Amino acid sequence: MRYRFGQTGVTPSEYPVTLDEAKAQLNVSHSDDDTLITSLIKVAWVHIERVTARSLMTRSHELLTDFPVGAGPTASILLPVSPVVGVTSVTYYDTDGTSQTTEDYLVQDGDQAHLWPSAGAMWPDTDTNRLHPVTVVFTAGYDGTADSPVDRSNIPESLRHAMLLHIGHMYENREAVIVGSNSVKPVTLPMGYDALVEPYTVRGY
Repeated sequence: MRYRFGQTGVTPSEYPVTLDEAKAQLNVSHSDDDTLITSLIKVAWVHIERVTARSLMTRSHELLTDFPVGAGPTASILLPVSPVVGVTSVTYYDTDGTSQTTEDYLVQDGDQAHLWPSAGAMWPDTDTNRLHPVTVVFTAGYDGTADSPVDRSNIPESLRHAMLLHIGHMYENREAVIVGSNSVKPVTLPMGYDALVEPYTVRGY
């Protein structure tokens, strides 16, 4: 199935790892590099969400797609990020090109969340002249709701520690290669990063 995926609304102002936590990991006590370290936190955050297909902080996401053919779970739409808290809306362009909203669906939330037509129903016909006539807006993350206070304890500690490893790696290695007296070698993430991330990587997206 064709789809396009992105975030909606405002990116959270708080991050899965705080500046103080990152500085403690880096053993940095001064504030000279606060801007750089904050930038590295953002980079590590984007990276870990991409490789795990998880939303560490609860926020709204948007999936542009097509309705599958059929009825029931066999016509399910897979939401490409976990853990899903709930679906906000399902809208589509009908065969006349008019925007419509449907609530005639069921949701399985959590990891690898799906939604499919309600019992006895089928997805409606859509505008064939549009590449992605269906828009699914949903909330995903570890906080439960997008409006709740940030509680980092809900985020798996392994993922937060993997971020700290990544931040430390980028802080110490400012270039793609290290030039030594005898060699030039690529710089890669520490092996421990993969071990921390692997159990939380959602497959099948």
